[in-house]
Amino acid sequence: MENEDYYNAILKRSGLKPEEYYTEEHDYLTLYHAKTGPQKMRVIKFRPENLSKGVKNRIVKAGMLAFGPDMTEEEIMEHIMPTDNVYVGFRDSDVMGFATANIEEDAIDFVGSAVHPDYLRKGLYSEFVMQRVTLAFENNKSIIKLRTQNPIIYLGVTGSLDHLVDIDAIEGYDVEKEHVKRLYGRMLTSIRPYSGIKKIDSMFDVLDYKAGDAFSLEFRMKREK
Repeated sequence: MENEDYYNAILKRSGLKPEEYYTEEHDYLTLYHAKTGPQKMRVIKFRPENLSKGVKNRIVKAGMLAFGPDMTEEEIMEHIMPTDNVYVGFRDSDVMGFATANIEEDAIDFVGSAVHPDYLRKGLYSEFVMQRVTLAFENNKSIIKLRTQNPIIYLGVTGSLDHLVDIDAIEGYDVEKEHVKRLYGRMLTSIRPYSGIKKIDSMFDVLDYKAGDAFSLEFRMKREK
């Protein structure tokens, strides 16, 4: 693979293992596409109203496995309906995760996401980030908004934006962070998540997870005018 060491270094910096999970894709933004064994995962973008009942049910199942037993079907559906776009990760007919996005006046709002526990750190969330960043580019937006208690989400977004800087798709980015107390009313996952990156995990130590604290984040991409 051309420049293999360079691209592998980018992936490893994000905690990924390219030699196990990735194959090269000749795409404007996404150089790698997640796969497991001989079967690739495929990400399909839907309008929420076009989701079939069967796909919705599989999204709910994947979401409940991702968040844990305290998450309800209704809460998962609130991440999906209403939004502008829903990205669903499939392996064969099984749903491995989902992500949603709204197009706002000045930004793309990453409304919600979940990845099946068996597919964490295999690139699916990074693919969700890249596809939603592509949505930002297509709509001439330079701001990404999201709310999270999860340092893995922060790592996934910053890792993807670092990659865009490395390939000169953007010049850089700034992050604005606000600690919002009791945003969710509880911890959304059954156990506290960790990214494995000490600097990032320690940043989340200020959150009162039991009370439902979270960060409201804005990533401001610097693009050539």
